[in-house]
Amino acid sequence: MKGRNWHLWLCWASVVVLCWLGSVNAITGGSYISDDQTWSASWVADEAGSKMINFTVVCRTPGWCALGIANSSSMAGTDVYWATLGSNCPNGCFSDRWATGQFTPRKDNHTDMYPISAGMVNGSFTFSFWRYIETGDLAQDVPITSAGNWLNWAYSGTTGSPTGNNDYTFPFHGPNHGGTFINLLENISPSASRSISPSSSPSRSIGSTPSVSPSSSPPPIATNSSFSYTNSDGSWSVSWELDDANITYTVTCATTGWCALGLNPNNEQMPGTDVYWASLDSNQCSRGCFSNRFAYDFSQPVQQSKQIMTPISAEIVNGVFTWKFSRPLRPSGQQQRQSSSGGSSTGAHYDLSPDQSLYLLWAFSGSTGSPVISNGQITDYSFGQHSRRGAATIDFFTGAASDVSNSIENHRRTHSILMYVCWLFLVPFAVFLSRYMKLIMGAPWFRLHIFVNTFAVLTSFAAFGIIVYYTQKVIEYDTKKQHFDGGHQALGLVLIIGTLIQPTLGVIADRLWKPSHNWKGLQDWPHVRLCH
Repeated sequence: MKGRNWHLWLCWASVVVLCWLGSVNAITGGSYISDDQTWSASWVADEAGSKMINFTVVCRTPGWCALGIANSSSMAGTDVYWATLGSNCPNGCFSDRWATGQFTPRKDNHTDMYPISAGMVNGSFTFSFWRYIETGDLAQDVPITSAGNWLNWAYSGTTGSPTGNNDYTFPFHGPNHGGTFINLLENISPSASRSISPSSSPSRSIGSTPSVSPSSSPPPIATNSSFSYTNSDGSWSVSWELDDANITYTVTCATTGWCALGLNPNNEQMPGTDVYWASLDSNQCSRGCFSNRFAYDFSQPVQQSKQIMTPISAEIVNGVFTWKFSRPLRPSGQQQRQSSSGGSSTGAHYDLSPDQSLYLLWAFSGSTGSPVISNGQITDYSFGQHSRRGAATIDFFTGAASDVSNSIENHRRTHSILMYVCWLFLVPFAVFLSRYMKLIMGAPWFRLHIFVNTFAVLTSFAAFGIIVYYTQKVIEYDTKKQHFDGGHQALGLVLIIGTLIQPTLGVIADRLWKPSHNWKGLQDWPHVRLCH
């Protein structure tokens, strides 16, 4: 019996050893996509064999892109793996870096990033590399452990470039960054038959190209369609590209100041508009300042607490400002803001859907905006009123577009023209007739005086009625607005009252006048003095 039992014990031990070896040599892998779907990564790790991990990263940008491994969500202490592709880096430039704070990470003293490939696919930058799970460089690398790590990411719309001393320079990523806590060594596909091994023992320098085959790649980011719109005089235009999750806008304005694009599902008016604003100058906005804002009324739009705008690039060439950004197609986000009247207004990011047109509002100014800085951080932007603006209806999925005339603005413009005609030409001409033309023209001066003044009164009242109607329409869009709530409006009311009194006094003076009088009677004095 004992002679046969050792065979059973040997069989049992073999099964235990084989199970242990199978579990130890399991290849693990996974993938991650950022919430806004502009950055994704997939990885394959061999914890027991080659002790390597391979990463493939996809960024929706033509600029630089980076993956970071850290023990926290903070930028400080992040082991950064950076890459770019461009005219200075036709085959891809890669750099292993270490972040000690919220500024450009420094190049590692010891490189543990081994490039595989880099390229552009459908407007997205894709790069692959591998590193050891534990590099042994505890000073400037973060070990990847089964307890989990923070996977931090960032990218920019602008490429980096070599500096000539085996290092690279690249611009700030702006709002294009994020991170998640994840176990990079979790075996999500234990039955997979995969292997990760370099073709030869790698040298510790950037440029070696091991043979690494990831099990899968991140979901493709495919461009489906692109369209454009240009306003009637060509001073403002936008083109856009759509994929299944995002829309990317390229806006061109005939200005060196700020420029904006707005979306409104209801009308062409400013209140209720989701605004995307940008500016570029040689000071604080040398790389472009971008802001997602909301117009609650006809005053400067307010910066939204949820920024869904992803800046890509900004430049001024030959006096023309061109800037580019992307946003999700269906953000479905709203926020509340207390109004001065005690009620609340709703700000929103509007969803874009097929077969649904939106009002596209555009505006720009000859002056730039400037950042509002608090405690060393940009918290908002300040900018002046637009010098040009307009609107159109657009179906972003078909490209169908039609210019829209701003009927309210037409009323205000008509009011201004009528008031200019009345008070700069008609009234001064009527006064000139009464003061200087009596002896020259004789009796006809009076009939001409009456005719011109009557026309001036009618013009003034027409302008007044138009502006009252305009203000009432504005109140429908902005409940905080009221009739005669400003100095200009109050002065206009006084003027229109005077316009009613003055001709009345003139009629009274005419009725009381007698040819035998060689002096201006009391009835003449108010009419004359009020005008002179």
